[in-house]
Amino acid sequence: STAEQEAASVQLAASPSRLRSHPTVIHFNDKLDLSDSTLTQPHTVNVFDFDQTLFRSPLPNPALWDPSFIGSLISWNNCGAGWWHTPATLDFGPAAEASAWEGWWNEDLVKDVQRSSKDPGCLTILLTGRNGPVYGDQLLRMIRAKGLDFDLVATKPSTVARFDSAQTGLASKNKETYLKLHTFSTKHDFLYHVLFEFPSIQHMHVWDDRAGQIAKFRQAGQEWLDKKMLQTFEVTIVQIPHRYMDSKREMDLVTAMVQSHNRQVELEANGGALLVAGTGPMPEIRPELVGNGLWGPFETYVPQRRARIELGQVVQYTGVLFSESVHLFLRDGLEGRLPQDIGIRPPPSLQRQDLSSWVVSDDMHVSLCRGGSPAEHLRSIGGLGASVLVDIEAAGEFEERIWALKVKEVEALDTKDEVIIVGPRGDVFTNMESFIAEYREPSNMDKKGYGVGSEFRGHVILHRAGTPHILMAYDRFKGMRPSESCRIIHWKPLEASKRIILVGTIGQKKLWGIKARNFGRMAVAPRAEVSIANVIKQCASSINVILSGRQIGSTIAAVEKQMAHQSIANKAANKDLIEAIVGIVIARMLEASD
Repeated sequence: STAEQEAASVQLAASPSRLRSHPTVIHFNDKLDLSDSTLTQPHTVNVFDFDQTLFRSPLPNPALWDPSFIGSLISWNNCGAGWWHTPATLDFGPAAEASAWEGWWNEDLVKDVQRSSKDPGCLTILLTGRNGPVYGDQLLRMIRAKGLDFDLVATKPSTVARFDSAQTGLASKNKETYLKLHTFSTKHDFLYHVLFEFPSIQHMHVWDDRAGQIAKFRQAGQEWLDKKMLQTFEVTIVQIPHRYMDSKREMDLVTAMVQSHNRQVELEANGGALLVAGTGPMPEIRPELVGNGLWGPFETYVPQRRARIELGQVVQYTGVLFSESVHLFLRDGLEGRLPQDIGIRPPPSLQRQDLSSWVVSDDMHVSLCRGGSPAEHLRSIGGLGASVLVDIEAAGEFEERIWALKVKEVEALDTKDEVIIVGPRGDVFTNMESFIAEYREPSNMDKKGYGVGSEFRGHVILHRAGTPHILMAYDRFKGMRPSESCRIIHWKPLEASKRIILVGTIGQKKLWGIKARNFGRMAVAPRAEVSIANVIKQCASSINVILSGRQIGSTIAAVEKQMAHQSIANKAANKDLIEAIVGIVIARMLEASD
């Protein structure tokens, strides 16, 4: 067959040592030079991703930063060079390095790497999207400290490359134009080279964590199977909990990134060159792959002048805040450490499931208004600092991927009614009378200032329609996010013998984020109320379509453009209109790709 003839011609041209000079390769094991005919020809290649697969690489901590600022941090070339082009994001200090980064590795996968590297019939590869010139030495130091013996370590040599019309067949009117080189294209091309140079390989196993990458790997695997380049192909999805840097270290790191960014702003304002991080050479396309489309469709990038970043406290929500002691009480219920009659447990549909990999909320609260409350609403809920009693009514879940506790304000309660009241210090009272007697004095405030006045003047009133609730946990690995707790509509009453009442305080949650100029004064940037990305993912999922990160990004841009054209603001009240626009944009995109 034609496929077999192609494979035969590749075998004749195979030369594994050529991989030594491949631009992605930063480590080449000398044993791969197969001039010694006594060496075993590999039959299997095991390919391991690094970030959040083999290693628990930290992302910006959502407990520190406003979500929109996190988006700016992790975006390439946005805040300085960006999180993924800043070496210090893998620098956790001398103690971590001295311990060979103990606690940061996925130890289960480390064992798989070790087994693979000891098997003479296996080729063991670390293949990461990290930029080689930025992280290469650091990665090699880390894997050597861990004692991992890879045959090949391959990185991403270029994030963007200078536009070359001769190579792309495209034209550009702008002199300073770059082409974005996407991570999967780099990996796909490299693995083709591996199969060309090791025609003895018949089996490939890939470990990765990102759903978009995994879907593309499966498509690539089918290509190789169809071309008879492999007999078997397997992908393992890796799911490990996030770990974050030390908070102070991360604050210092991000502050330094912002300062570097602002120095670049000043440089550009004075006529200096625009910063383009990760610039490298265009990939050379191997003759066997010409016309394969591995690197297309090409996406161009024209650098623009940067805007100055000023950090400030951004209000995330106004609501009922609880002390850490109350949080611990709720977590004890979630983990089954409370008496059976208290009944703080997941809904019945989740009680027999293994929820150990779910993310437990570290910010249990009742959100009453996104962002800062308007003055009228703030007055209606009693004002900041007002004490409020919250009655837990029921537990609910959505698609068995997220669950929460439904709550309401305690409107009437006899001081001698038998209840369970959890005070700010986490102490439990069986009636209101004993609780008030304990907390009436200011000296009995919680150490963070959660006190209780003689009157509970706070109220649970939502600024917009919805159900007041406390998010408990969600399944991140199935694409769920905390904001989607608002989609829970089915609730089951708690199986508790007594009412459970929590004592909270009306307050605001603030995180560090970007301030925007408004008529010459610093003001918090307006916040989007609808996550367009989530709407796109939900729409695509409903029609069984998997979108890549790049497709989601371009879809967001198209939706925002259409919203601007129709003067539709990103407000919760316009969610139906936004969903309709998303549906139209995705339909057009699919038609264009047919």
